[in-house]
This record gives sequence, structure tokens and C-alpha cells, in this order.
Amino acid sequence: MKPFAHLMEQALAAAVEPGEQIDPTATAHEADDVQAAQPPGEAESPDRVWTDWLNRVAMEVRMAAATGSRPPPNLVWLLRWIIATLSSWTAATDPFRRRLDRALTAVSFFGPEEAYWRALPSRIGENPDLLSELTRYLQSLRVDYGSMNTPGIPLWEREFVEGFIRADTVKDWEQLATMWPQLEGASRPHPLLLPTVRLLARFDMAAASGALRHIDQTALAMQIVGGLTVSEQLLIAEVTRNPTLQFATFFRSFRAQRAMSPISPSDEVKAAGVLISISTDEGRWRGMMAVFGRHPPHFAALQTPLGRALARTSPLAVSAYVDALTLMRCQTPGDERRKAVSSCLAAFHANAAFNLRQELWRAAYARWRSWRFDAADPNAHMHAVQWSELDYAVSAYFIECASPNELAEALSSLQERLSSMENQWHSSRSHCTSEWFRLLSEFQPIAHASAVIDGRHPLEDLKRMYLPDGIHGNAYTDLMFGSASGAVR
Repeated sequence: MKPFAHLMEQALAAAVEPGEQIDPTATAHEADDVQAAQPPGEAESPDRVWTDWLNRVAMEVRMAAATGSRPPPNLVWLLRWIIATLSSWTAATDPFRRRLDRALTAVSFFGPEEAYWRALPSRIGENPDLLSELTRYLQSLRVDYGSMNTPGIPLWEREFVEGFIRADTVKDWEQLATMWPQLEGASRPHPLLLPTVRLLARFDMAAASGALRHIDQTALAMQIVGGLTVSEQLLIAEVTRNPTLQFATFFRSFRAQRAMSPISPSDEVKAAGVLISISTDEGRWRGMMAVFGRHPPHFAALQTPLGRALARTSPLAVSAYVDALTLMRCQTPGDERRKAVSSCLAAFHANAAFNLRQELWRAAYARWRSWRFDAADPNAHMHAVQWSELDYAVSAYFIECASPNELAEALSSLQERLSSMENQWHSSRSHCTSEWFRLLSEFQPIAHASAVIDGRHPLEDLKRMYLPDGIHGNAYTDLMFGSASGAVR
């Protein structure tokens, strides 16, 4: 256990025991009275007084954690006061929420450590007035973009935010995914949002889900899920079936920049369940696939759940997944894009029914053949063998969909076209070289399928390079393509 977590565990254990009751907010309450009696601006802010005291406690906590000391008395007193305040709070005794807001500020002061929130005593959750007020507050939250109309704000910033609002209104998920990273740094949640969400998630998940069911602002949804664990996010996404919260959950927690720790197997199952529910809405599913398919490595942690979800969807849904992938020429067999998509397809392969697998393999093979490594782009030159994100699916097509004759004919056709290159007209040397390596690149997943069928390699072993008979070490091709021929050895 980390020193800080151990210290907080000790402090909470001491705080729930009977002991000296000290109100750490007394100085702030005195500042409330002084401020009320003096002209505006002349009295010290009560919140500043309270924050300064919390900072002193935090310094004591850091020193105790670093030295392995016992919990400081101020920490125990503070936690005891927080527990007592939250357990007994009523609107009648605190109509302006001064004590509640300070307790919420304090309870979140020690960060988002899940173990700390779990250790809070259950009697806090037995206060119906508290849970009702937290629910009311959560339902009232909105993100105000009005400040962007303030004079002095650059026009481009205002136009960008207006574009984001338009995308949010129509739920253009792909556009939101593109724009949100540029707004994320400026999106600062209200200080009371984190403790409100965490307390409700800890003590009344049903109330939290009910309050969040109608959240429709992506910026607010991003702030809310930022205060929850991945498990809590997925549970709320599942229960509320709220499209905005579901998008925020996947985008914030499964994006590579956020998913710093591995996703647990139980959370992968929950994620797959949420994705399956989304797949029943064709328009939303296509929008989400466009987000995940643009750059799959950005959602590496989502690939296994996505593959499992695809296995429980429909032919239309798997076709939408294939259509949404942005295909790029992979320079190495270990390319991150290729690895991400292959892990998704492997999970799909392991869980899908045979007929559904065939639907995906056929859709992928048709798209791969049409794409041909950007053959339609006259400026897409190739100077080495390359790979694609769909290689796993193409190999699987020849294993599970094609007949032995079709596989043999595909390999034979590629070999014949390679051997007759000098008999074809090409507009330039670069186009000739590109076509040579395009054919060799097309050869890779088909030759791999043959190797899998023969039992030489498993389907998942996608790091090998295959050469047709008569190519490797051929003096003519060495002379014709120079160093490019060496690239395929």
C-alpha cells in the first residue's frame, strides 16, 4: 500500500472512533460573520481562510506520509468533522450550504483515491437530506459557454466553441472527438462536482444514475466521468443508457492518453455490454465507429471489448465497423494501427458465430481489394512491402470463406502478374516500382492464410513476410528494382 493511502486508512480508522470533537471551520465561520458586518472587499474571504487551513493540513499529511509518522491530529479532527457534518447535515440547519460546501471541499481535498472514498463510513449514506441535496445539485449543473462572448476573446476561439456547441447539439460524435481535446484543457469542473459525484456513486448509485440520465452536454459529461472510476463510469453508462455519458466514458477513459493503467477483465465485459446496447442504434453506432476507427491505437484499451461486442451484434453493425476504419499503409508488420485492429478482430474471431464471422471477413476483403494500398491515388508511391489494418480479416476470409481453389487462384494470379511486370506499360519507373510492391503487399495476407491452413503458423502470427517462388534472390528483380528488392528479403 502506498504511504499516503496507508496514512489515510489509519486516519479514517481513528476518525470513526469516539474522540475529541473540534470544528475546524470555526475560523471560517467567524470570517463569515466579519464579512457580513463589513463593507464588501474589506473583510478576508471565509473561503480563503478555510482553504489556507486545508493547505496547512495537507502539508502535515505530506510530511507524515514521507516520514512514516502517525496521522497528524489535525487530519483526524478534520476527517471526524467531515463524517459528522455529512452524516447529520440538513437544509434546515444550514440553509446557505456553508457547512456542506466546506465539508465537500474538504472531503475531496485528498484526491480521487478510490480506496479513500470506499473507506468513508456507511452512515454518511444513511442521511436522506444529504443524498437529496447532492442529487438536486447534480441535476442543476450546466456548462456555461457565455464567457466566450466576452470582449477580448479571440474571434477564432469563439467560432471554435460555437462549432463545438453545434456538433454537441446534433451529437456529431466524430466532430466532437476531433474538437474536444482542444477544449479539454480549458474545461474546469466546479470544485464541488467531484465530491458530489463521488459521494453519490459511493452511497446511492441509483440516485446518481437518475440525476445523470438527462445530461446532454458533452463538456459536462466529460467533467462528470472524470470524477469516477472506470467501473463506476461503465455502470452509469449502462444504467442510464445516456448517449452523451457513454461517449464521454469511452473517449475519456479508453483513450490512450487517459488509460494509463490496464482495464480490468470485469470492466472489459462491462464495456462490451455497453457497446452492444449502442449497436442497436444504427446512426449512433456508425458515429462511434467513426471515432474508434480513425486511429485505433488511440483506443488500444478498447479493442478487446470492441471485438467481443462485435461478436454479439448484427451483419449491419460489423459492416459499419469495417467501413469506419481509416485504412493506411503500414510500414512494418508490427505497426500500432495493425496491431490494434488485429487484437479487435482476434477477440471477435474467438467469440462470434461462424456466419457472423463470414459477414465481417467478406466485408473486409471487399474493402481491402477496392483500396489496394491507395492504388487510386497516382501519388501514392510504394518502395517496399507494406501491410494493412485488415490483414487479419483478409487471411481469415481465405481460411473461412474461400474455397481451396479460390485461395490457389489468388496466389497464382499474383505470382503471374509479378512475373509479367516487364510486359506491362507503366507511366514511370516510380509507378512500376509501386505496382511491384503493391502486388507483393497484397500477397502477404493471402500467403499467410495458406500457411495457417497448412499448419505452419497460427493466424495471430502476423509479423512474417512471404515471397512468391522465384522472387527471392532473383538476379533480374535485383537489377530491375535495385535496393527495393533487398527490402523484401
